[in-house]
Amino acid sequence: KNNVYIDLALVYKRDLQDTAKALEFITLGRTRYPEVNSLIREEANIYLQTGRVNEAIEKLEIAISKTPEESNLHLVLASQYDNLAAEAFRNNKMNDQAKYFAKAEASYKKAVELKPDLFDSHYNFGAMYFNLGAEMANKANDLKSDAEYNAAKAKADEKLKQALPHLEKARSLSPSDRNTLNSLKQIYI
Repeated sequence: KNNVYIDLALVYKRDLQDTAKALEFITLGRTRYPEVNSLIREEANIYLQTGRVNEAIEKLEIAISKTPEESNLHLVLASQYDNLAAEAFRNNKMNDQAKYFAKAEASYKKAVELKPDLFDSHYNFGAMYFNLGAEMANKANDLKSDAEYNAAKAKADEKLKQALPHLEKARSLSPSDRNTLNSLKQIYI
């Protein structure tokens, strides 16, 4: 049965710390049961654990195509695209950054739409805008001309404003979360 492959993979992954062997069992299970979503999701988990982001994204997208109503899948996919967008921004690869950011944004929107009262979706969505706004503001500080600085700072402030509704919703869902409160404080200032 398909769950035997998941159980064997979990034993190797969790108990024996052997993700390569765990992936072997998942791959074998996927060969025999290609449509079983729990095998696909476990395969994505192993790829995430081993830092193979592109393979994880591919499997997450397959899992989402089979169960599009699962908000957690959209949330995990969004966070992977968010990380890729942040990395591209830091490396000045603006075309890649824009592409990954748009995918992260769409996935966060879907996660929020499917489960509007999930703290993690709102917090991560707001944090994505907040972090990009903060990085844009830092880059603006390096500009020499006042005109360039003001234009860049205005764009950074716009990203921070986009973070606000999601962080405020996260605060309403978890009023004592320090990260949310700190982010909101910085935006308000």
